[in-house]
Amino acid sequence: MATQEKSMINSFTSSFTSWKAPFTPMPPAFSLSVSSPGRPVVHLRGDLTIQANLVLEALRRVNQAHHRIFQQGRRLVRRIHDPLTDRNRLEPIGSSKLLAGEIVRLLQLEKNGRTLEALPGPLAEHLFGLEPEQWQVPMLHAIRHVPFFDPQGNLIETGGYHAPQGIWLDLGDLKLPEVPFHPTHAQVSSAKALIDDLLADFPFDSTASRANALSLILLPSVRLMVHGPAPLFLNSASMPGSGKTALAQVPGVLYGGKIPAVMPEPPKDDEELTKRIVGVLQAGQELAIFDNVNRKLDSSILAGLATSTTFSGRALYQQEPLSLPNRTQWVFTANNPVMSKEFERRFLLIRLDPGVENPQNRTFRHPDLHQWILAHRPELLWAVLVLVRSWQAAGSPSGAVLEGGMRQFCEVMGGLTEFLGFDPVFANRAELTEQAGGDDQDLGEALECWFGAHATRPVTASDLGQLWEKAGVQPSGLNGYTAVHIGRYMQAQRGVVLGRYRINLSRSGRNTRYHLSLV
Repeated sequence: MATQEKSMINSFTSSFTSWKAPFTPMPPAFSLSVSSPGRPVVHLRGDLTIQANLVLEALRRVNQAHHRIFQQGRRLVRRIHDPLTDRNRLEPIGSSKLLAGEIVRLLQLEKNGRTLEALPGPLAEHLFGLEPEQWQVPMLHAIRHVPFFDPQGNLIETGGYHAPQGIWLDLGDLKLPEVPFHPTHAQVSSAKALIDDLLADFPFDSTASRANALSLILLPSVRLMVHGPAPLFLNSASMPGSGKTALAQVPGVLYGGKIPAVMPEPPKDDEELTKRIVGVLQAGQELAIFDNVNRKLDSSILAGLATSTTFSGRALYQQEPLSLPNRTQWVFTANNPVMSKEFERRFLLIRLDPGVENPQNRTFRHPDLHQWILAHRPELLWAVLVLVRSWQAAGSPSGAVLEGGMRQFCEVMGGLTEFLGFDPVFANRAELTEQAGGDDQDLGEALECWFGAHATRPVTASDLGQLWEKAGVQPSGLNGYTAVHIGRYMQAQRGVVLGRYRINLSRSGRNTRYHLSLV
């Protein structure tokens, strides 16, 4: 090697050695060698953004083992064990102080070689202000306490977090008899007898109502197998004391292990109703009961709840709308309810008719049904799972689709009820049509009045308003007789066919005319 080259190398080596000598390596940002067992050490450095990224990186790793922090909808929640109930529950992380406490619980923080007892306030506020998606923590929709079937029909019975479904299974001390893949005839007969015993005290008016009640009980176990919306359940009775609320609470007692609370009838105000629904969905409730509905069921929000697997709306004290999965079982109870026409295909009717003056004084096989369920809960849950498994072993035959808007529900739940020897679901839909027929009757009278005065000739909104006001006819949904009121009402009725009439609308410039045609 040339002398000049050697000289250059020696010079570079000398410079490198003198530069390296005073250098002190930076501590790693994340270390699993911790002074406090189980809490990884995070060395904070840099500005708030860098520190936040260091904390988030460490938190994601430790959270994979602890499964403590989750995203639920558009909020962060923590999973905590409630010693009073000996169960896991979800609690929103609603403040920077609460968030800071969770971080210190999971991580040990150091800065400039000094251990921090708490997360610095500015860093806590910065982290709390991040969007939930930036945390990249697992999604958790609900905590369940009973084995369930996943969307592919597999029985999930191992406790813990199940990421594909976003569900935490907390079985507690629940121990079920083994559920066979191919139940024997004797096992199926035993399971049917247990469910018959459960339903023995309810005076169903028909086999169709009994089949719908069976679907009320079976649905929570197979809800994920219904790849579409589920109807609202309507427990109707001819008079108070028939057992409609007790029946509505059965799924909560059976699957939740406690008697569920009920809510009063839905509020009239759409904003308040939306907040109540969002609160239920955010909490991951499997069952929600609107009890003793006295007024007419007529709400576009409730109607939409029955036809979508997601629900969007604002939560209490929040401005940004949330979009939440709608897996809740919604049940309404009422005595001889009245509803708008749009609900006749959205409700699954369970009608009770005891046929006595004081139904609450009847002789019952189980005088305290809910306590009986709690005492026999393992056997009853085993019966539910065996019945589903027997249906699966037979090839999961699909049920008759009697309501096209609920095809998936009809195929799965109707398949179960028919396989078990009951009617298909929605078999008593005609009764709902009659209960919702008040709207049709009112409109039918208005159309007869219209045709009698004008036949098929075009008329204006003012013509109709004067005619109906004079005749004392006011279809449901018409709020007044002015041209504006009539125009708004008729806009919603165009194309409607009722009886022998079809309602038609035509425009010429700014003029709108309405006429009937015979069908």
